[in-house]
Amino acid sequence: MDGYDSSVMARMQKKFWKTKQVFIKVTGKKEDEYVVASDADLDAKLEFFRSVQSTCTELLKVIEKYQHRITREKSQHSLGLFRIVLEEIFRIIPQLFKIV
Repeated sequence: MDGYDSSVMARMQKKFWKTKQVFIKVTGKKEDEYVVASDADLDAKLEFFRSVQSTCTELLKVIEKYQHRITREKSQHSLGLFRIVLEEIFRIIPQLFKIV
Protein backbone atom coordinates (compact mmCIF):
# COMPACT_ATOMS: atom_id res chain seq x y z
CA MET A 1 0.00 0.00 0.00
CA ASP A 2 1.21 3.46 -0.64
CA GLY A 3 0.82 6.35 1.80
CA TYR A 4 -2.55 7.41 0.38
CA ASP A 5 -4.10 3.94 0.63
CA SER A 6 -2.71 3.59 4.14
CA SER A 7 -4.27 6.86 5.34
CA VAL A 8 -7.62 5.97 3.74
CA MET A 9 -7.52 2.60 5.49
CA ALA A 10 -6.72 4.25 8.83
CA ARG A 11 -9.62 6.70 8.43
CA MET A 12 -11.99 3.85 7.53
CA GLN A 13 -10.88 1.87 10.58
CA LYS A 14 -11.47 4.88 12.87
CA LYS A 15 -14.94 5.45 11.39
CA PHE A 16 -15.72 1.75 11.77
CA TRP A 17 -14.79 1.76 15.46
CA LYS A 18 -16.72 4.98 16.15
CA THR A 19 -19.78 3.62 14.33
CA LYS A 20 -19.50 0.32 16.17
CA GLN A 21 -19.35 2.11 19.54
CA VAL A 22 -22.37 4.27 18.65
CA PHE A 23 -24.29 1.15 17.57
CA ILE A 24 -23.42 -0.61 20.84
CA LYS A 25 -24.61 2.41 22.89
CA VAL A 26 -27.84 2.79 20.90
CA THR A 27 -28.76 -0.91 21.11
CA GLY A 28 -27.76 -1.07 24.77
CA LYS A 29 -25.41 -3.97 24.22
CA LYS A 30 -22.29 -4.22 26.26
CA GLU A 31 -19.06 -5.27 24.69
CA ASP A 32 -16.14 -6.66 26.59
CA GLU A 33 -13.53 -3.90 26.89
CA TYR A 34 -10.72 -6.45 26.50
CA VAL A 35 -12.13 -7.60 23.17
CA VAL A 36 -12.28 -4.00 21.95
CA ALA A 37 -8.71 -3.33 23.11
CA SER A 38 -7.56 -6.58 21.55
CA ASP A 39 -9.23 -5.74 18.21
CA ALA A 40 -7.66 -2.28 18.16
CA ASP A 41 -4.25 -3.73 19.04
CA LEU A 42 -4.58 -6.34 16.29
CA ASP A 43 -5.61 -3.68 13.76
CA ALA A 44 -2.57 -1.58 14.68
CA LYS A 45 -0.27 -4.59 14.30
CA LEU A 46 -1.81 -5.51 10.95
CA GLU A 47 -1.42 -1.95 9.69
CA PHE A 48 2.23 -1.94 10.79
CA PHE A 49 2.78 -5.31 9.08
CA ARG A 50 1.26 -4.04 5.83
CA SER A 51 3.46 -0.96 5.97
CA VAL A 52 6.61 -3.04 6.49
CA GLN A 53 5.54 -5.47 3.77
CA SER A 54 4.96 -2.63 1.30
CA THR A 55 8.31 -1.03 2.13
CA CYS A 56 10.13 -4.34 1.69
CA THR A 57 8.41 -4.94 -1.65
CA GLU A 58 9.46 -1.51 -2.90
CA LEU A 59 13.02 -2.07 -1.65
CA LEU A 60 13.15 -5.42 -3.47
CA LYS A 61 12.04 -3.73 -6.71
CA VAL A 62 14.80 -1.12 -6.36
CA ILE A 63 17.41 -3.82 -5.68
CA GLU A 64 16.27 -5.83 -8.72
CA LYS A 65 16.52 -2.72 -10.95
CA TYR A 66 19.98 -1.98 -9.57
CA GLN A 67 21.13 -5.58 -10.14
CA HIS A 68 19.77 -5.52 -13.70
CA ARG A 69 21.58 -2.26 -14.41
CA ILE A 70 24.88 -3.61 -13.04
CA THR A 71 24.55 -6.80 -15.11
CA ARG A 72 23.78 -4.79 -18.25
CA GLU A 73 26.75 -2.47 -17.66
CA LYS A 74 29.08 -5.43 -17.12
CA SER A 75 27.86 -6.99 -20.36
CA GLN A 76 28.38 -3.75 -22.26
CA HIS A 77 31.84 -3.34 -20.73
CA SER A 78 32.79 -6.92 -21.65
CA LEU A 79 31.58 -6.43 -25.22
CA GLY A 80 33.57 -3.19 -25.43
CA LEU A 81 36.73 -4.96 -24.27
CA PHE A 82 36.12 -7.82 -26.71
CA ARG A 83 35.76 -5.31 -29.55
CA ILE A 84 39.04 -3.64 -28.58
CA VAL A 85 40.82 -7.01 -28.50
CA LEU A 86 39.39 -7.95 -31.90
CA GLU A 87 40.48 -4.63 -33.38
CA GLU A 88 43.98 -5.19 -32.04
CA ILE A 89 44.08 -8.72 -33.45
CA PHE A 90 42.96 -7.52 -36.88
CA ARG A 91 45.57 -4.76 -36.73
CA ILE A 92 48.36 -7.23 -35.91
CA ILE A 93 47.39 -10.01 -38.36
CA PRO A 94 48.42 -8.08 -41.50
CA GLN A 95 51.74 -7.25 -39.90
CA LEU A 96 52.36 -10.95 -39.20
CA PHE A 97 51.86 -11.83 -42.85
CA LYS A 98 54.31 -9.13 -43.91
CA ILE A 99 57.01 -10.74 -41.78
CA VAL A 100 56.51 -14.17 -43.31
